[in-house]
Amino acid sequence: MRVTGASLAYGMIRETVANLTARGPHGTYLLPSVSFLETKGKSAKK
Repeated sequence: MRVTGASLAYGMIRETVANLTARGPHGTYLLPSVSFLETKGKSAKK
């Protein structure tokens, strides 16, 4: 649930930023792609 929700929200924000900035004089600004999956090593250390 956490991974899917965060991925959907970030995807929508990324598209909105791209659509809004495409109308400006400086061109489209694309946010970088992000993965919200945790690796086994990182979650074990927390």
